[in-house]
Amino acid sequence: MSNILQKRKRKTGPQKYTNPSLLKEIDRT
Repeated sequence: MSNILQKRKRKTGPQKYTNPSLLKEIDRT
């Protein structure tokens, strides 16, 4: 799961922490 978070962090940057839809997407994966 940490690998997925790292990849998403590269794609979305810090937005993933503030965007609830992105947080939900990470939760599903």
